[in-house]
Amino acid sequence: MSIKQRDAYHKKWDTNKRETLEKFYKHYPQFEKFGFKEDKFSWLWYYAMQQMGDDESKDERDAMYASINSRAQLSKNIARFFPPLQVQLTMNDIAKTSLTHHLKFLNETTNFHERMRLEFYPKIFENKPPNTVKWETYKPEFFKPEDDFKALKNASYIIVLTFILIGFGLFRNRKYFNK
Repeated sequence: MSIKQRDAYHKKWDTNKRETLEKFYKHYPQFEKFGFKEDKFSWLWYYAMQQMGDDESKDERDAMYASINSRAQLSKNIARFFPPLQVQLTMNDIAKTSLTHHLKFLNETTNFHERMRLEFYPKIFENKPPNTVKWETYKPEFFKPEDDFKALKNASYIIVLTFILIGFGLFRNRKYFNK
């Protein structure tokens, strides 16, 4: 996916600029109003190249996300019959470091970048000087996964399993406790 994205971007240096921009305008029709001058460097064209690299590798990205989802689901299915894996997956859920949480992080990162593009592209394309931006309004953002009770449900599975194993151990070794 990364190689396809970078190749698609790098090939745009040798592609007709108008062709790149037409594809960009299909993705972002609102930016067509900024125009394009072919005789000099254009930030509009530069960011259009970047976006086309992203767009042309979208199928690979979607396939990667589907693969991660499938892997997470397969792990959950296997964990039903393999308690150590169930414990690991539960701990990952509690720590919010599971594959599912990773996908949520990737999606939120994509959404964040899109918000920043839509906010900054017009300023860049209008050649606004950086001192016209109210930088103090921008605060660091951090990914905060939503709290769900799935981890608690999985933890209850581990607790019940632990008590069953303790009970089994006590029952099997009751002769040592009766002395």
